[in-house]
Amino acid sequence: MVVDARQCFRPLSMSICLLIDTTIQGVAVGMADLTKPAMPPWHAFAPDNQDSLTTLNRMFDEGLAAMAAERSMLAGVVISVGPGSFTGIKVGLAYCYAAVRASGSKAKVMGLSSLGILAERLAKTGDRPTRLFLPATQTQGFSARSVKGRKAELQSTAVGDFSGQEPALAPDDHVVFIKAWPALHQVLVSKGVKPEVLPLSDVCELTIYGMWEKAKSMWPNGFSSDLPQPLYLRKTAAEERLEN
Repeated sequence: MVVDARQCFRPLSMSICLLIDTTIQGVAVGMADLTKPAMPPWHAFAPDNQDSLTTLNRMFDEGLAAMAAERSMLAGVVISVGPGSFTGIKVGLAYCYAAVRASGSKAKVMGLSSLGILAERLAKTGDRPTRLFLPATQTQGFSARSVKGRKAELQSTAVGDFSGQEPALAPDDHVVFIKAWPALHQVLVSKGVKPEVLPLSDVCELTIYGMWEKAKSMWPNGFSSDLPQPLYLRKTAAEERLEN
């Protein structure tokens, strides 16, 4: 007879928290036990968006296996609602809805912005305000600004916002790009600003750890039975064409 060692050491009670971000780049998933807040989260990252739902499901199972847990132990889901990739936002929320339904609606949900969380985490560890940029197209995207780790200000951003004479950046802002944004990079460099580009592996880890810190501080009262709504901040290209 073959005995799975994980069955022998499975905790009697676990409250699994699933952390999901599909809004910035690819798929990032984290998992942790809410009854052990000092333990770091398990996490995984896939850099592309191909077959994201299958990837999410696979990572969910991998996380459960790593923690010797079961789907029935799911107590909370932290999901990034945007801004970011329109498709990514929809995929992540769809998986969140499915996971909650599969739990018999026992799991509670907290929606947040992974872009905001990342800006807050970078600003908390730095000595200057952090202004974080995420491109959506060649000329448009999003930004998040945080001072000393306080709640980030989120907004839709365009390259044209920085092309005029009036400064659109605070003089002491630490400017960070999540992904390369050549058009905006060129404009900022011409104004003496030297943006930093954050490696995607760092983006994943910092985001998941930031989401876990937020989950620990907000559990359980900051979670809800109501499913969160998407935060787009800008119209899709199709919507803009219809208006024009």
